[in-house]
Amino acid sequence: MVNQINLELGCGNHVASGWVGMDKQSIPTVDIVHNLEDIPWPLPDSCVMHCRAVHVLEHVCPRSQIAVMNEIWRVMVPDGLFELNVPLAGSGPDYWNPEHCAHFTARSWELFDPRFEWYLSYKPKPWQIVDGYPIVSAEGAISVMLKAMKGVFDKK
Repeated sequence: MVNQINLELGCGNHVASGWVGMDKQSIPTVDIVHNLEDIPWPLPDSCVMHCRAVHVLEHVCPRSQIAVMNEIWRVMVPDGLFELNVPLAGSGPDYWNPEHCAHFTARSWELFDPRFEWYLSYKPKPWQIVDGYPIVSAEGAISVMLKAMKGVFDKK
């Protein structure tokens, strides 16, 4: 059994002390070399307390977004927190990188929260948008905090 960890997705050279870094690049700062879109990940169920993805999900193919979010949910402990940051669709940061293939608005996260109508259309693993989020910055970034809702709404 893996101890409960803090997981930094797409960490590159930026892994905070006490965090486990996962990235598709094999560089010294990466603990787990793995592409996020290759599911399942080499992690057991419910082993992550806090997950962070800073400017990562915009690099995931749009058709893989729900599967990747479901995989993050799988590795999270109940009520574990997923902190993410993505460019706002249509902003300068959204367009400057040609590897950005997915685009997000402040409402994109409603698809994963059972309190919103869009959830019923796709029925992904359930997350709750934490009060006060999403936050859209003047620079064109969206910050979101999600809580893994396990045992209440989840579908096997």
